[in-house]
Amino acid sequence: LEQAVATAKRVEAAAAAHFISYPATMDCAERSSVYQNEVSVPPVTDLPRPYEGSAVAEGLYVTVTGIGGLERLFADAPNLGLRLYSNNPNAVPGSEKILPSVLSSGSIALHFARSGWGSAWLSLFTETPIILPEYDGDDDPEILFNNKTIERLGFGMVYRGERLVDILARVPAMKIAAQKTKADIMSRFGALDGNAYAARMIAERI
Repeated sequence: LEQAVATAKRVEAAAAAHFISYPATMDCAERSSVYQNEVSVPPVTDLPRPYEGSAVAEGLYVTVTGIGGLERLFADAPNLGLRLYSNNPNAVPGSEKILPSVLSSGSIALHFARSGWGSAWLSLFTETPIILPEYDGDDDPEILFNNKTIERLGFGMVYRGERLVDILARVPAMKIAAQKTKADIMSRFGALDGNAYAARMIAERI
């Protein structure tokens, strides 16, 4: 670990600036700057575009990236009249294959995914509550803090054995939390697109 810290410091020291997205991993608690030249920016991701595919029935979306432990919820979905969609139907029996862009359709009630920020920001910007598996000690430590951050901000939750019908009852509150977080980003930066925001700052420094 000491060797890794020394290597990380050497690599990071070469950077003229460190752009840190908000919200992201360490926003699970109040944090101070790590780098002298740290710059806070909106999420560095492509903002979701309006959904242009064919109409879809109301359902649940599963992003398969090693996610596990939510199988019982998937089995409950048909009992509530909900369809099941996924990027990998081979890993989610009974699901229909469709791209994650369907989250912009307004027809997806919940997004089940591991808490990588690609999935989390997509849920945030589409205001589709994200349901997360509990942290597995063998997973990246980042995931532990991502889970904590998402629950702190309220636009998603860690699944701890709740019934699907009870999770659905929490959807309105999680949507409001997503709206509040987006409003906070706009208040801080005047923009949601972290890629464009950071690129503009880099261009101004050159």
